[in-house]
Amino acid sequence: MALVVAVPLAVRLAATPVRVRLLSPADFGEVSLWAAAIAVVSGFALWPTTGMMRYLPAGTEADRATVLRAWIQATAWTIGLLTLGAGAWALHAGRVWGWVAVILALEALIIAATSYARAVGRFRTLAGVALSGSILGVAAGTALIVPMGPVGVLVGWAAADVVAIALAGVLLGPSIVAGLRVASGSQFGRLARYSAPLAVSNGAWMLVTWIDRPLLAGLVSRTELGLYSLAYVLVAAPLAGAFTVLSGVTWSHAVVAHEREGYPAAVELLRRSSRIYTATAVPVVVWLGFYADTILHVLAPSQFAGGARHVVWLAVGLWCFGLLPYRNQHLMLWGRSGWAAVSPLIALGVNVAVILLLVPVIGAVGAAVATAAAYVAALGVASALCRRDGRVESRLPLGLTGACFAAATAAAAAAQPFVDALQGRWAQAGGLAFIGAALVGVAFVVEGSALRLLRPRLRMTPHPNEIE
Repeated sequence: MALVVAVPLAVRLAATPVRVRLLSPADFGEVSLWAAAIAVVSGFALWPTTGMMRYLPAGTEADRATVLRAWIQATAWTIGLLTLGAGAWALHAGRVWGWVAVILALEALIIAATSYARAVGRFRTLAGVALSGSILGVAAGTALIVPMGPVGVLVGWAAADVVAIALAGVLLGPSIVAGLRVASGSQFGRLARYSAPLAVSNGAWMLVTWIDRPLLAGLVSRTELGLYSLAYVLVAAPLAGAFTVLSGVTWSHAVVAHEREGYPAAVELLRRSSRIYTATAVPVVVWLGFYADTILHVLAPSQFAGGARHVVWLAVGLWCFGLLPYRNQHLMLWGRSGWAAVSPLIALGVNVAVILLLVPVIGAVGAAVATAAAYVAALGVASALCRRDGRVESRLPLGLTGACFAAATAAAAAAQPFVDALQGRWAQAGGLAFIGAALVGVAFVVEGSALRLLRPRLRMTPHPNEIE
């Protein structure tokens, strides 16, 4: 899971300095619109996989076969509807959106394949399929900008998806066919009842994450949209990587622990994961807040410098977003998937309302403020819903958050003169990387993991008086 999430994020972040030098801010904003459309629709296409991952690992061989058949039926219907809808829109909106329609259908297949691999514990296969599509897509899309312009991003993306789907067919096809032969029948109704609320939840979360780009396109210039989009990329790369890896891995293990050992075992997994997320994400937020101007200076040309004013608001919002799984996953373990769908709907409403209210007044910064407001509101709603169910034992590490924030802020403030004194992009990049790693290290000392890791080694070191 770390490879599947972290490596593509690192590759996208590494490709960003190249892309912003090949694309103007306006073109970068246009590309972000296409990516937003693909991400939002793909979020709704996730719905068959949520039920499949819930029921496939826990059942007998016969149960697994009927769940698998239901998942295939749901996936086929979803891809068919995606193809028809996106194709119709492409006829209206132009040829470029035809590439978007193709990518949507391909992405739905990749989502299905990687989710199946995750459900059956084939993480190496999952990594191979996901990494081949994402890494090749970023590389090919970036290379094709030179001969094709912005549309080259879409062409490279589609070509990489075809390669990933072919690889998935070779690696997973025999397993799926063998699983279907065990028993006949389908649990489509059961899968749909469980997954339907989560379809709303997944799709709403993707809307919350990406709806700002389409809304901004109608309210600000493409150049300003490009500045905002770059800031979002820089903030999302470290924070989204942290919470996606942790929540994904934790959820897979929490489901198994809940089935085999009961809810207390799942609670312990979620509690530990939330502490690790806090020790990782809080120093990243502090790092982004202190050094946003320098980070943008290192990564992008001067025409993108205005994106720094969005960074702090986006960092606060995405940090809160990463805490949400530690509320909603408790509800999902108790079959409260309908309750888990409430917080994204609240977040979506807040996001759209604040954008429409603030952007006409203060520009694209209003969208960054809306992101923070939306995720803070969602976290509050999810917390209230958890408290309504007496079975839920969900506690956020508030004390640890304050301690990590204080320690990271003090360290970042002390390092500020050092960063200001650095000359040249490479020296600044190295200094920023070193300070970022140091802030995370400080947070893990506060959390205790660093000391727990070092204590056995320290005990093995003999005292000087014991050395002959």
